[in-house]
Amino acid sequence: MKKLLLILFLLSQVVFDATSQSITPNFGYKGQHINTTITTSAGYLAIGSGPTGNQDIYLQQGATVIYADWNYTLFTFADSLWATFSIPLNAPTGLYDVHVKNYYWDPFNGWTYSDDPQYGAFTINGDAGTITGQIYFDANQDGIKDINEQGLANHRIVVNPGGNISLSDQNGNYGLAVDSATYNVSYLPAFSYSQTSSPVSYNVTVPPSQSNLDFGAFTAQVLYKQELLVFHDRMRCNSTGYTSVTLRNNGNDTAFGSISLLLSSNLGFISSSPAPDVNLGDTLIWYYNNIAPGQSFTVGNPYVYFGNPSAGQFVWYSVIDSLRDNSGNLLTMYADSFATVVRCSYDPNEKMVFPYRTAVGNPTPMDNQLSYTINFQNTGNDTAYDVSIYDTIDANMDLNTLEIIGSSDPVTTQYTPSGALRFSFNHIMLPDSTTDEPGSHGFVQYRINPLPNLPDPTVVTNTSYIVFDYNDPIVTNTTITTFTDQQLPNALFASGNPVVCANTCVSFNAAPQTGASYQWYFPGGSPASSPLPNPTVCYPNAGDYDVTLMVTNAAGVDTLYQPEYIHINPLPALTVAHVGDSLNATQGFASYEWYYNSNLIPGATDASYVVTQNGDYVVVATNSYGCQSSVNLLNVMVGISENELSSEEITIFPNPSSGSFKVAFKSFGNVEAKVELLNAVGSIVNSFDVVTDKGSNTVEMDNVAAGVYTLRLSLGQKILHQKVIIRN
Repeated sequence: MKKLLLILFLLSQVVFDATSQSITPNFGYKGQHINTTITTSAGYLAIGSGPTGNQDIYLQQGATVIYADWNYTLFTFADSLWATFSIPLNAPTGLYDVHVKNYYWDPFNGWTYSDDPQYGAFTINGDAGTITGQIYFDANQDGIKDINEQGLANHRIVVNPGGNISLSDQNGNYGLAVDSATYNVSYLPAFSYSQTSSPVSYNVTVPPSQSNLDFGAFTAQVLYKQELLVFHDRMRCNSTGYTSVTLRNNGNDTAFGSISLLLSSNLGFISSSPAPDVNLGDTLIWYYNNIAPGQSFTVGNPYVYFGNPSAGQFVWYSVIDSLRDNSGNLLTMYADSFATVVRCSYDPNEKMVFPYRTAVGNPTPMDNQLSYTINFQNTGNDTAYDVSIYDTIDANMDLNTLEIIGSSDPVTTQYTPSGALRFSFNHIMLPDSTTDEPGSHGFVQYRINPLPNLPDPTVVTNTSYIVFDYNDPIVTNTTITTFTDQQLPNALFASGNPVVCANTCVSFNAAPQTGASYQWYFPGGSPASSPLPNPTVCYPNAGDYDVTLMVTNAAGVDTLYQPEYIHINPLPALTVAHVGDSLNATQGFASYEWYYNSNLIPGATDASYVVTQNGDYVVVATNSYGCQSSVNLLNVMVGISENELSSEEITIFPNPSSGSFKVAFKSFGNVEAKVELLNAVGSIVNSFDVVTDKGSNTVEMDNVAAGVYTLRLSLGQKILHQKVIIRN
């Protein structure tokens, strides 16, 4: 191996000037045997091992040097190397420089190397013991935690030397893992709070671990403050999606309000416990009241369930917590949203950032707060006793604004002044996925603000490392956020009405933007695409249709895909048969309207209408969707039909009558006939069955108002229409 490297360098005689670019993972802890990947600049590495073996790669903090294990070092042409470090139990904690020596052959000086280390790139965390305690709201300011005094979340403890900071969790508990030393532990009061307990700070020596280092704090202000914790499912295709929403009253007064969950149209609500108080399909509302300080209200026990669509569709949901006082007055609102493109496979250990947009680089306005969610799952074959998550806060983010929003299990949080962040799920006892799949999941969420006055644009990245017990770290994906106040493309649009009838045109309106170009896609519509910002599209056929909008400007491209956004309902399939004086439309629709010479005929609302005068007729039918079709019948003539009976074959007398008249038949034999009396709008007001061989049949029309009627006599396929007058 060494000879091969020597030959390569002799042949090239090139002096490379490059540095190690990154190390993954970028942390470890005492006693750990850890595999790392070190990436360098292009052309820096050649195949083989360095001339001095493991001493070519090492971590250094002052006089402390930790060399890579010789048997675990491998160079590749990919400008990366794999190095394993065994971290001694007595190694100092803190930041270490990463050194990679680049050897080359100099004909004047022989073997020479360059080494431009990556400073402070690796962190060693101490585990000699822990410092734990609680920060509580000292309501009576006596410096003693009473049983009804709740913990305070996201309050800070600082531990010196080192300046390490711990954030209290939802119950006010804090904890730090530290090295062997004597420490001073003090409370950093939050805005408007003051410390009420004594001592002002604690001086402790570790080991052993130190506990019950509590601090009381008080504020006279009435504070309405809530933490809104939303668990975000990974939204995988054709499966049951789920979320849960928990709010915690971190103020010092009773809370009232409501939780609203808004779903995209392609997410179908299935169930929740408790059930929503209001269910409008894509809008669900739960009301809460009398939530005492320190108490919580949860929607989804364990989850709110909904149906995920197929892969590739864009889905979103938003949660709004409306906090009110006991008189119902709105005090403030908290919100959380989640949006993603549905996928069919995933790594259960992943990181998400909000806000998230589909535009390249996830552009976000300057000074916008970021929220991170780290999901993890035990996919091994046994219970995980402890889970640790290591994270390095980007240097462009303000550590003073770091807040833990929530977690699936109790978690302690600590970080260094340089932004090395550690979440510790001690004794979590996380079951493996084969034993308890729902229970094998966990998560932690935090939020943080960017530093003020960052250059525009500024790119912020973040990666997490998840350690189950003493296994090698699992590396999550890297989130990217580009802070910029440049005019970002924003693929938002609205339509006049997304639910219409066939042969209807829909207007679309993109959100106004300067210097942007647009590209719409309307499958099934006419036109099928458009570059206009506000196009109008017609849909001839019933069905559900997707809409896609791409907005482009100098800052990038943003795309919004709305599956089945447009719903086109069918039209009534309407026909009309003209039989004698009757116009018979297709039956079964919700309603009918008849018109004579463009004028609405009052009361003509049946599927059939008996015409009483020549002219033009129109019928309009409406189906259950509210869609209408019409049929025009021009120049309709009364009494003209090939099936019409002659008045010479049948005689009706007397006419006018008082409601009783006779019907006489000629030469029909013994045949059954039907006699119907129709009013002026064609509705049947009375009917009889008669037999033709009885000579004259007497027809009694009881309870019929005086007026002009049409008598319709049906004899087989033959029909006779004749006007009759009934007098009182």
